[in-house]
Amino acid sequence: MSRRLRAVAVMAAALIGLAASAKPAAAQQFNVRGVVVDSAKKPVSGAMVVALTRKDSVIAAFATSGGSGGYVLSRLAPGNYILQVTQIGSKPYRRDFTLGAAAFTADTVTMVGAGPIKLNDLVVNAEHIPIVNKPDTLEFNAAAFKTRINATTEELLKRLPGVTVDADGTITAQGKTVQQVLVDGKEFFGNDPKMATRNLPAAAVDKVQVLQKKSDAAEFSGIDDGNERTTVNLVLKPNARVGYFGRAVAGAGPKPKTDAAFAGPKGDDARYTGALNLNRFSPVTQLSLVSNRNNVGQSGFSFGPEAVLMGRGSGGAGGLGSGFSETMAIGLNGSRQFAKNSWLRGSYFLSTADNRQQAFTDDQLLQGASISANRHETATTQSDNTSHRLNVNGQHAFNDWNQLRFRGNFSAGTSSSDNISAQETRLPNGALQNSASSTVATDGDNLSGDGRFTFSKRFNQAGRSLIAEAWGELSKPEQRSNLASTTTLAGAPGGTTIRDLLQQQNRDSRTFTTGQRLGLTEPLGKGKVIELYGQHRAISEDQTYDVNDLVNGTPVPNLDLSRAFERTYSYLQGGTRFSHNTQALRWVLGAEVQTSDLQGTIIGRNESIDNGFTNVLPSANLRYQFNQGSNVSVNYRTSTRDPSLNELQPFVDNTDPLRTYVGNPNLTPQYQHSLSADFRRFDQFTFRNVYVYGNVGYNRNQIVQSRVIDAQGRQTVMPVNLGDGWNGNAGVNLGSPVRSLGAQVDVDYSYNRSVGQELVNAVTNESRNSSHNIGLRLQNRSKEVFDLNAGARWGFNKVAYSINSALNQSYLTSTYYGDGTWFLSKTLSANVSGNYQVYDQKLFGPRDNIFMLGGSIGVQMLDNRAEFRLYGVDLLNENNGISISSTSSYIRQRQTPTLGRRVMVQFSYSLGSNLSPAGGGGMRGR
Repeated sequence: MSRRLRAVAVMAAALIGLAASAKPAAAQQFNVRGVVVDSAKKPVSGAMVVALTRKDSVIAAFATSGGSGGYVLSRLAPGNYILQVTQIGSKPYRRDFTLGAAAFTADTVTMVGAGPIKLNDLVVNAEHIPIVNKPDTLEFNAAAFKTRINATTEELLKRLPGVTVDADGTITAQGKTVQQVLVDGKEFFGNDPKMATRNLPAAAVDKVQVLQKKSDAAEFSGIDDGNERTTVNLVLKPNARVGYFGRAVAGAGPKPKTDAAFAGPKGDDARYTGALNLNRFSPVTQLSLVSNRNNVGQSGFSFGPEAVLMGRGSGGAGGLGSGFSETMAIGLNGSRQFAKNSWLRGSYFLSTADNRQQAFTDDQLLQGASISANRHETATTQSDNTSHRLNVNGQHAFNDWNQLRFRGNFSAGTSSSDNISAQETRLPNGALQNSASSTVATDGDNLSGDGRFTFSKRFNQAGRSLIAEAWGELSKPEQRSNLASTTTLAGAPGGTTIRDLLQQQNRDSRTFTTGQRLGLTEPLGKGKVIELYGQHRAISEDQTYDVNDLVNGTPVPNLDLSRAFERTYSYLQGGTRFSHNTQALRWVLGAEVQTSDLQGTIIGRNESIDNGFTNVLPSANLRYQFNQGSNVSVNYRTSTRDPSLNELQPFVDNTDPLRTYVGNPNLTPQYQHSLSADFRRFDQFTFRNVYVYGNVGYNRNQIVQSRVIDAQGRQTVMPVNLGDGWNGNAGVNLGSPVRSLGAQVDVDYSYNRSVGQELVNAVTNESRNSSHNIGLRLQNRSKEVFDLNAGARWGFNKVAYSINSALNQSYLTSTYYGDGTWFLSKTLSANVSGNYQVYDQKLFGPRDNIFMLGGSIGVQMLDNRAEFRLYGVDLLNENNGISISSTSSYIRQRQTPTLGRRVMVQFSYSLGSNLSPAGGGGMRGR
């Protein structure tokens, strides 16, 4: 048996062992069944049924009654319990029961109208309600969902019905991707959801709310504009708003043996990782500090061991980067509430990254009708990057009718890189077509920022409002490069030729955008509103590109390649939108007239560009709410895509001597149609979800590339307007608990297709790319003893070219993964993870598939405030970072060696004294 097969067998046995370890406990678990009816003996659906341990009132199980009024409390161990049933508008029902050596059938529960409910009674009972379904919010009680000691909020979210978290931290709730996570209703480090979920402990969270957050304008005017964002709001416990809490992490390990020939950026002899998190919250103030430094390829801010694989990993850490990296990051977040509608919030980030990367690239090139070639490139890049980011968000309410809001972002960065590459292109018969080697040293600086002021005024008449906005954006990148290259052209007239190039290239550019918008909304009756608006936007760009040839070490200006260009785009837009809202249906129709004017000047030459365009841009969106958990949405919009500054400049960019680029000042805007539709259903009683979607984009007068390729394979690329193109995708996601197995199953399918055009030696080539993707994921529902997650993903891809069918390809990619954690006791846990990547052997020839194996074991100590963990990553040393992609010009396989096998120890400690280390329901009552 090969090493890889043995490893697969070991991983499978470990996961099976984890599952089997829970069977003795499962053998002693039983179900409690019952029926809920009202005073008229009619079934009551949606009642919350909870089993509480009689000793300490810890939630042991919960369920909601179905359409027949029936419910099942699953997998309860023998013991003494309290049965509690709650329903809005009815008195809470409570009774004691004892579960012995057999299943238990409860008496029929009759819910009686409660009349007025005292506040104290409501508060006491709400403590034991796991899920509350409000009109626009689904609220989870964190105490009902047990997490391991010292768990992060991300781990808490994974235990919520209808919520999934991918390995990269992406959150999906009720079939929608979460775009923002708030803390006590306030932004936390801007709009990155992972900042809150991976840095706040589960022990600090009291409630998790899932809602559709309206846009700033819709929140003020009260009129839906279709720009809702799926949002999670974390409501903190009262003791998390007093004093401070946080966590410190430090880890170390020996230098991996495989790193000897290709050391990290600074050649460290050992691997390390460290992180610090401090938070101080109050009802009016939030202060947070996060920091991270490591040389194991982790990016961003996270706590816990590294994410090993596509599975959850052992702690949900940041993703592994390509190559060998050393990173440092620090972030500060602050918020101050001055009054109910007046506040100031902001965050600051500093990050550095040193990376060394070696890449091996193989391309199958389309060079014309019945002409193709194979290119192989090896490149080594050493880079250093430093960036600063500042975010400010403030609002001041003058009174109930007038408010002013400001949002601003600022970033500054420096970068340097040294790239050494060698490539060769051969014809299908193996004959050399060309080769090149180059060295490029680049230093760059970038400065950018934007700010937006929004003044909102609500008139006395309900529904009438005025919103005025003004904004500005600035981007100012600078780049200085030294280029040295040698190009060999085989079979050129006169025989093989060799060309050397030695240049200095300096590029400076600036883009400044300003805009103003004025909108007035007027009610026309119940649920009917019309909006009239006007907008002006101006974009000013300039770019200078200086090229000097180095002759005997002396810079000599190259006037043929040097250039300077200025352009100004101005837009006038005016339009109207009419919306009609009812309890179930919302639809909006809009139309906009846009006029644009382009003025461009080529500095130093007697050339200019002067174009103007007028377009009508209709839009429409519709949403129908069938019930609390089901809705369908349809959206249609149109837009234009204007040529960029680089696309307009009629100058040559020879950074790659085998692929030079020339701009086209005759380009005109591309007109774009976009149509999307989706259906979502989430059943709060069965926790089943369905999400079906489709998107189609149609581009008229599209901007594509024209490639002229000579016999030696040299390409000259120019953007041109050419015909129409379209793309589309559709898919379905299904998720459902399988209660007989105690598991959650998620299945997804997607189909993607794009049809585009380009010119190859003046011949139109139509490329057709399509892919079918299928995913299957299985995880256990009860995660008190073990947490198991396994799945697979298959991708069926097809690439076709109209002018060269010999290059058409079909290939399959597949991934199989598994991840299991066994909580051996309240303080001891073990984890094993695996990821098996299978590649199509016929695409780029035979190659090994990749199996990555990892595992860890951790123990809690010092009254559960500290954890010691031993973990290993890529234990088979097979991580090669392979990716496959395709375009209208090539099919590409790229391989990037990455930091491989490593074993590390890690120590973490919880700071502060106000929080219990156990999050959610802790580990009690298992």
